[in-house]
Amino acid sequence: MTVNQLFYSVMFLLLSTQTRAQEPIFTGGVVGGLNFSSLTKESVWDYCGTNTGIRITADVGKIDLGMELLYSVNGEYILPDYYPSIDWGKIRLTHIEIPVYALIPMPVYNKNFNQHWQLTIGGAFTQLLSYFGQDKQGIDQTSTVKYSRTHNFILQAGTFIYLTPKFGVNWRISVPVQQVLDVSMAFRVHYDF
Repeated sequence: MTVNQLFYSVMFLLLSTQTRAQEPIFTGGVVGGLNFSSLTKESVWDYCGTNTGIRITADVGKIDLGMELLYSVNGEYILPDYYPSIDWGKIRLTHIEIPVYALIPMPVYNKNFNQHWQLTIGGAFTQLLSYFGQDKQGIDQTSTVKYSRTHNFILQAGTFIYLTPKFGVNWRISVPVQQVLDVSMAFRVHYDF
């Protein structure tokens, strides 16, 4: 058998054998939704802002690991050193948020509901990018707010519910670790590529 015949025989065997494709280890997607927080200690629904970005998950066995890069507005993640005790009106806090979490599959008991539901538990690093505040009369109070720290770590827990194999909804609650603040909540939709 010549080298050419051996080469063509091996190529024929490789190309004619059907192999089952493996599921991808990494999945990427986008997320978008709203943050809700109390900021002024009134109601968690008082201030809302966007929570958008990209996400990646890795299938590592019985659980998945996830990571996101988010642009977040009005999450209550970092307490200022000083802010005046006034009636606040418009407040805008912008953050970069980098959550890392475990996605734990949960059993679904309804046989007709064949999509999956995952519990998420993890944490995030947040970095304050900018802040703005007005009192109820519309007077800019931004210069009266003082921050010595512009980053924080937060604990997060929530759920991902897939309505189709690629599209779903997500709810998340965030609690800062190093400072005593109220919780922030995010309600989002997600789409995986």
